[in-house]
Amino acid sequence: MVQLSKSEERLFNYLVTHKKPVPLEKLADRFLLNKQTVGKALKRLHDCGLADRIAVGGKLFYEIKQ
Repeated sequence: MVQLSKSEERLFNYLVTHKKPVPLEKLADRFLLNKQTVGKALKRLHDCGLADRIAVGGKLFYEIKQ
């Protein structure tokens, strides 16, 4: 089992509740965190196999891995 930080856990739980990919910027705004902090947490979720990362037009979107 992967040990998540509080930020990673909050982001993971948020992604679980959404059916569509969510842009990194929206997640940063939602949790009042800077993009770099959110980006690092999302990268870890992706690297652990928990989230998919989708690049569209220079923006990164994340969703729970199906």
